[in-house]
Amino acid sequence: MQAYIIRRVLLIIPTLFLISIIVFFTLRFIPGDVVDLLVAQLAMGGGDVKELRKLLEQQLGLDAPAYVQYGRWITGALQGDFGNSLWTGTPVFEDILLRLPVSIELGILTIIIGFIVSLPVGIISGLRPESTTDNLLRSFAILLITVPTFWLATMILLYGALWWHWSPVLTYVEFWEDPLANLGIMIIPALLMGMWFSGFTMRMTRTLILEVLRQDYVRTAWAKGLRERVVVIRHVVKNTLIPLVTILGLQVPVLIGGAVVVEIIFSLPGVGALLVDALKIRDYTVVSAINVVLAGFVLFVNLLVDISYAWLDPRIHFR
Repeated sequence: MQAYIIRRVLLIIPTLFLISIIVFFTLRFIPGDVVDLLVAQLAMGGGDVKELRKLLEQQLGLDAPAYVQYGRWITGALQGDFGNSLWTGTPVFEDILLRLPVSIELGILTIIIGFIVSLPVGIISGLRPESTTDNLLRSFAILLITVPTFWLATMILLYGALWWHWSPVLTYVEFWEDPLANLGIMIIPALLMGMWFSGFTMRMTRTLILEVLRQDYVRTAWAKGLRERVVVIRHVVKNTLIPLVTILGLQVPVLIGGAVVVEIIFSLPGVGALLVDALKIRDYTVVSAINVVLAGFVLFVNLLVDISYAWLDPRIHFR
């Protein structure tokens, strides 16, 4: 197991290195840069625009070729320094750490809500295939998957304001300051993302339940006269955990993408909102750092998912 974990960790390093190269140089193909915005602000009082632009590029280190800029940035990143924001001048890693708890909380609440809804519904649907209940639950799952989260969030904000004079709280409250106020802010975004996640997981749970029910050991359990509850919990649900955990690992990047949109709509100060703001002003260092951190998080989650296989099924051994 230790040798396997070491190999996987070592593979993460070149993967992150390749991701950093792709992100860093792709940003350079986007028209405009942060210097254009800074010049537009500073040149309003008059002055030579060309000289001002040249001075800003020198101060920000953007006058060097792209590969030189990348060399400087990756050298600092390997030492834990992702540089400073080109717009505000603040350390990028500090900004990410400040906003990361918001995104993590949103993701955890989304997964909890998704599994609370999807697991019992998927199990019921799988145990009663082609019944009226199964057809209704499958239709409900498809509805949750097909309705776009951003559209539903927009409708909630629009009609909430028109009909009930409700609008989301714009001032974020930390969980440890006021847990109830914090949950009041996070619950609706988490519900919206959790419902989409539950729809997908619901469908997969039903399929896995049907597959496990066809196995010989389940037929043997029925033949022994075991009660349905015992068969379902001990033999059926337990053996669907590995595929469900795999699905969770695969859905992490999708949840991150959804969180970016939801954070913008509900004005949540998370990493997704920081990424969008940085893209608007072409803040290269912030965008590159966020992408590397998020990619590392996804790779780490998938490593945990693979390691969990051995815990869920003792027959699995890693070498």
